[in-house]
Amino acid sequence: MWDVLHPMLEKGEFDKVRTVISNDKSTISQMLEMGLTRMGEVRRREDIEIAMEESMMEIIPQLEKRTPYVALLSNISTLFGLLGTIMGLIEAFTAVSNANPADKGNVNLSV
Repeated sequence: MWDVLHPMLEKGEFDKVRTVISNDKSTISQMLEMGLTRMGEVRRREDIEIAMEESMMEIIPQLEKRTPYVALLSNISTLFGLLGTIMGLIEAFTAVSNANPADKGNVNLSV
């Protein structure tokens, strides 16, 4: 969405941006909508920034609502990797213990 809106904002086509963001419900659109609404009321940059920061305070909890699941999945994937390593070691030691004792003495070190 930012790739669509950024060129319009640089050109100063604020009415066009308003129509585009009114049809979109992404977080960047919600934040820009607050800023553009405030821009119509006042022209001070600080007031517009404050309005956009206030809208971000409403949006951030929605974005962070499911972030604990990312940590959970990363921990689970690490444990699966460790499980695979342990299973591989068990299989390797089982293969060595089941090998013929005569073959254990004949180690071929040539590459």
